[in-house]
Amino acid sequence: MPTCGRVSRQSLRHGGLDREYLYLLPRVACGGGKADGEAHQTLSALRLPLLVLVHCFGCRDELGKFAAAAEAASFALLAPEGMWSSWNAPSCCGEAKANKLDDFGFLDAVVTDAAASLPVARGALFGSRCPDADATSRRSLGDAVPETATLAREGTRPERSRAVSPRHEYEFDAPAPVPVSMHHCEADRAVQLGGCCEGGPACCCGIGAGRSGCVGAAALHARWLSLNRCKGARRAVGVGGAVCHVGHGCAANVSLCVFPSDGGCYHAQWARQFAGAEGIVQFFAAEARRP
Repeated sequence: MPTCGRVSRQSLRHGGLDREYLYLLPRVACGGGKADGEAHQTLSALRLPLLVLVHCFGCRDELGKFAAAAEAASFALLAPEGMWSSWNAPSCCGEAKANKLDDFGFLDAVVTDAAASLPVARGALFGSRCPDADATSRRSLGDAVPETATLAREGTRPERSRAVSPRHEYEFDAPAPVPVSMHHCEADRAVQLGGCCEGGPACCCGIGAGRSGCVGAAALHARWLSLNRCKGARRAVGVGGAVCHVGHGCAANVSLCVFPSDGGCYHAQWARQFAGAEGIVQFFAAEARRP
C-alpha cells in the first residue's frame, strides 16, 4: 500500500536485473495533516501531477532536493535509480553505459509501474534531469508511455513523439509545443555552458567524446524558443541571482536560467542541493493547471 510523507522504495525486474525506484507522495494524498512516515491504508481520491527525477552520474538524492517544493505544491515525486549510480545515455556515463543497459526501457517500466499504483493524474507527467542543462517538460500520462526514453536523452518530454533523433542527442524536433525549463551553472567544468565536444573545453566523464560540434545551452534554448513558436525572450533575475531568459508569446513556456558561480553554483554542489528546485516545481504546477 502506498504511503504519504516519507520516501518509499519499490523493486522492479527489468532486463534480467533487479532494479529499484523511489517515490514520495505529499501528505495531501492521504488526506493531509498526517505525520511524516505514517503508513495509511487508504489514499484520497485526489490525483496528483507526477515529476520524474533522473539523477546525475554518481548521484542519488534527487528526492531530497525537490521534497519541500513538491510537498508545498502537492506533486508526487518519482526517482528511478541507475545501476551503479549511472545511466546508459548517448553521451554518458559509467558502468551502465559500459554494460549497455536498457535504461530507456527501464524508465518506461518505472513510469508504467508507478502509474498503476500511485494516485497520479493523466496528462500531468513531468520530468527533470540533472545535471546542467537541466531541462524539464511535460507529456500526457498513459498516451505514450514508451516515449519515456526521451527523458534520459535530453531531459525533455514531447506530448506524443520523441524530441530527440538517433543521430545526435541535440538534434531534435517536436510536433507539438513542449514546456521546457533549463538551468545551468555559469562556469561548471563538468558540463560546459557552451557544450561538450571534441576540440572544445573538456567535460566530465567523456561527455561529448567523438562529437564534432559543441551545442551550448543558449543554442539549445533558442531551438526550443523556435519550436514553441515564441515571439522572443525577456531577461529576468531568478533565484540565487540567476540570469534568466524567459520566452514570451510562446505556445508552451520556455526558460533558461544561468546561475553565477560566485554564488556557490558548481556541479558537485548541485548534486546535493539545487536552488532551482522550487522554480521547476512552480513552472510545472502552472502547466498542470492549464486546461
